[in-house]
Amino acid sequence: LRTNCTREHRTHITMLSHTHVYLKRIIPPSCRCMSTSVSATPSASAGKAILHEKQLNNGVTVLARDAYVESVSLKVAVSSGSRHERENEKGAAHLLSVAAFAGTQNRDGLRLMREIENYGFSVGVEAGREKTVYSIRSVPEFASDAAAILTEVILSPPKHSYLIKERMPVAEYDYHLRQSSPQLALTEMLYEAAYGEGTPMGSSCYATKLSKLHMDDVLAFRNRHFTSPNLTVAADGMSLAELEAIGTAFGEGEYKAITESPYCGGVVRRAVDFKGQIHAALAFPAAHGANGKAYAVLHTILESRLAAKTKGDNKGCLKSFHIQNSDSGLVGCYTATQSKQSTEDLLALTINELKEIASKVDASAAKTKLSLLSASALDGGDDAATLLLSAASQGISLSQIGNYSNVTNEEVSAAAAAILKSTPSYAVLGNTFGVQPYHSVCSMMR
Repeated sequence: LRTNCTREHRTHITMLSHTHVYLKRIIPPSCRCMSTSVSATPSASAGKAILHEKQLNNGVTVLARDAYVESVSLKVAVSSGSRHERENEKGAAHLLSVAAFAGTQNRDGLRLMREIENYGFSVGVEAGREKTVYSIRSVPEFASDAAAILTEVILSPPKHSYLIKERMPVAEYDYHLRQSSPQLALTEMLYEAAYGEGTPMGSSCYATKLSKLHMDDVLAFRNRHFTSPNLTVAADGMSLAELEAIGTAFGEGEYKAITESPYCGGVVRRAVDFKGQIHAALAFPAAHGANGKAYAVLHTILESRLAAKTKGDNKGCLKSFHIQNSDSGLVGCYTATQSKQSTEDLLALTINELKEIASKVDASAAKTKLSLLSASALDGGDDAATLLLSAASQGISLSQIGNYSNVTNEEVSAAAAAILKSTPSYAVLGNTFGVQPYHSVCSMMR
């Protein structure tokens, strides 16, 4: 790789992963072109970060980690996930995410991407069940330009709807990955079991047949949800005043309340050939927001115990998980084995550990671990902005991020006891013949 380096224009290349190269261009002041008034000049001194949160008059929520940084991370979360889609819009959120930089009303995708590459920005979009998150990363000198690009992309869809439709092959590739990945497929099944088929949270993030999705419906979905009250702006390396300027640029809009999708529990089984493997997931309802901290501690304890108990047993893979949504949560485990007996043994181990935790537990080590993980994320970068967005979506004050000191041993035990009394969600994928039935799993919990 050759770079033409001079004193006036030097290109630094940083390898951040096996597949991504980020270019940071240092350009003489006379060549710089700032497109907004935001300049990314944090008021916090080097080494000291200050957290800010505020809801603006137009409904936009802004979250700032004001600190000296070498690169600014800006994220905008839009409440436009698959749970917000109507039946005829299924797949719209995902398709819009892959077409995010296909162009705007003012410029086409090629011109947009050339500007992004010229500045050396790193961009990304991720669509989920509850939100779509747009992200951009830049050196502080060009944070204003990065903010202007992200604002334009969110406010302005491509000039022609066919530009979105042209991205369908990219979306279909993601569909192929989902079908070939047992982990992704099992996750979709688990949500269906937990919240019910066809419900906002229980329905798939993907369209049943993407080719039947009409662009008019996609744009109607976008227009309905891409409004200022549905936006949350988070940044690492920018001040509150700078984020207020960005949030204000989104104008006025109407808030769209989410449709409730309560937990119900149940079972979903699908026979698919994954080379004889059995993939199973067992989940239970968990509290969300500040009340969900006991479940986060519970998951950390369970994760540690299961790893210790399964080390070297060769029965298969067993991993615990804790999913936090804006109005609900799930805690449980995934298994991947070659035999139905191994699947049953690993599920039984998980339930037995929950019973022990419900009886008595010392949560001090788990609380310390969670606090350290939060502190590490708040050191800066994409993890910091992501953590701020996560806290906001659950209604947790930024001042309480990483604070697990008030979670007692009794609360953790009570969370485990509540799980054992709940209706479980059970999903099995692969060679399902003869695998432990749902009523047997329920019996183990009693």
